[in-house]
Amino acid sequence: MSEETDPAVLEDIHKGTLHEDDYVSIQVPNLGIQYSEKVYSPSKKDISMSREINQVQPRTIKFPLHMIGKQYRAFTSSLYDRYPWIEYSECEDGIYCYHCDISPKQKIAHFVSQSMRNGKKCYGTTARDNTLMQQQVSLQHAECVDAYPQYQAVKSGSFLSVAKLQDFAHTELITENRIYMRTLCEVWLFTAQRKIAQRETGR
Repeated sequence: MSEETDPAVLEDIHKGTLHEDDYVSIQVPNLGIQYSEKVYSPSKKDISMSREINQVQPRTIKFPLHMIGKQYRAFTSSLYDRYPWIEYSECEDGIYCYHCDISPKQKIAHFVSQSMRNGKKCYGTTARDNTLMQQQVSLQHAECVDAYPQYQAVKSGSFLSVAKLQDFAHTELITENRIYMRTLCEVWLFTAQRKIAQRETGR
């Protein structure tokens, strides 16, 4: 669990009222927004445990070999470049999906609560033969990936709700109307002082 986890959440986990992979609601008072954050137990796998942490992608370790069919196969760090969303768990020697694991929208077990360990299914040229490709082109995965920049915008304060945008537009309209009225009043005052008759345009 991340060091910033609310102590009350930790207490609920120990009491059994919250469980691993449950979600708690977090509020951002300044923007009037709330979002969900996944709860992780202290014994959670050795991958990123929060959206605040980048995905775990070790490159310098020696990946273990496994006999698959008649060949020995091992995970390779080159997959990070092809599939930047994956993270690797050394404890499980398995692959997880960073975006799906941290998103409350994702409900499937594959790549979330269960790692993908079949190295033979990482190198197929089509989605039928390549489990990583299947994940990358799935609708649920795409939704989770799209949601991540929105989460970052909320955290950074650059996200504006519809209510905020409407408020800014209303304020801008009032400012423009005040400038327009002030200009009219100045014209009327100028012409009145010089006894210049007011006429409508075109006459």
